[in-house]
Amino acid sequence: MKKIILGLIVIFLLAGCSFFAQAPAEEDVDLSTRVAQILTNAPTSEVEAPFPVESLDPQQEMASATPTLAEEGTEEPTETSATKTPLPTMTPLPTDTPMPTATLPPTAIPPESDPRLQLGDPSSTDLFKAGDQWVWVVGKDDYSSNEIKDGYMLMKTEGDSAGWRLPAVDGGSNLYIEGTFRSESCVGKDLYGIMFRVPIRSEADRGYFFGVSCDGQYKLSMWDGKISKATTLVWFKSSDAILTGSNQTNRLGVLTQGEKMKFYINGYLVEEYNDATFPGGFFGVFIKPGGAEDFSYRLEEMSYWIR
Repeated sequence: MKKIILGLIVIFLLAGCSFFAQAPAEEDVDLSTRVAQILTNAPTSEVEAPFPVESLDPQQEMASATPTLAEEGTEEPTETSATKTPLPTMTPLPTDTPMPTATLPPTAIPPESDPRLQLGDPSSTDLFKAGDQWVWVVGKDDYSSNEIKDGYMLMKTEGDSAGWRLPAVDGGSNLYIEGTFRSESCVGKDLYGIMFRVPIRSEADRGYFFGVSCDGQYKLSMWDGKISKATTLVWFKSSDAILTGSNQTNRLGVLTQGEKMKFYINGYLVEEYNDATFPGGFFGVFIKPGGAEDFSYRLEEMSYWIR
């Protein structure tokens, strides 16, 4: 009898071990199935290109918190700001000039409708000289690096994505922004230009990008890092107003009034676009590699006119 009871106990224990050994396997199968379903049903990304958020050193950002502005009452807004000092009375947009055609080579003499000639003295200018410059975040991150020297700011790529720098200057919604860029190592679709209408400078994850490539084309994009989406508004378009290749100087301009935006290269109007997604804010410059391994440029001057 004892042998029979002992045998039954052994059988019961073996059966129990088999049960507890199989249960996790069934749960693993079920979990794998649910994970596969989640991945299958997940929405695909709409990001056109990885536009990274500008990475800032906290100490550098603190040092750049005080704007150097020519206009009173245009201090950097915060997320809790409820009011903003009105901007000066707007003046009419400069008269349109025909967009350059394939037979119009760039010239050192700008057209009469060049905004720089029509708007008079700028509200503020940065020539990157000691004692006479805006406050920029400088240094290196995963996407770009910059340093300010006597007479220019050097921008370089540090990865495969776009990088940008914004000074502590808020021009508002209606203004003309202009930058003078001199390419260094620059080929193909290496892209550089102006970032503008950035709502919050410390985040710098939204705004528009107007730039030119080293093979003679320009492009307009919009980036919304809140939803990780880049939208091309104007795909690469050729223009004879662009000086191509390395060691060339191009003067880029962005004129905004409400939802109306006009884009200039070396004084020539090349594009117009209407959009009110981002109504105003900060501006700066960007760099995006597209060919050269050591793509870089010099920003020799940047100005803005409040209108």
